[in-house]
Amino acid sequence: MQTEGEKLNKVGLEAVIENLLSVVLVLNRDKTIVLTNRMAEFFTDKSRKELVGLKGGEAFNCIHAHELKSNCDSKQQCKNCDVRLIV
Repeated sequence: MQTEGEKLNKVGLEAVIENLLSVVLVLNRDKTIVLTNRMAEFFTDKSRKELVGLKGGEAFNCIHAHELKSNCDSKQQCKNCDVRLIV
């Protein structure tokens, strides 16, 4: 269970992420998106509901994403992927 301070910190962090003028994608261990901000919605032209659960390549419409649905970051082409290199 979270303490009151932990809840406030989480709310504060979410507010900071939301108001950044950069794309923010928070990924889990499986490189799946778990949190985004409004700039991510703008640049990907997808809603948060659509983004959560996607891999980076899927979010940014990688031409190889449909081939790699469960293994984004596993093909030769992925070594030079802009999303992968930035993350």
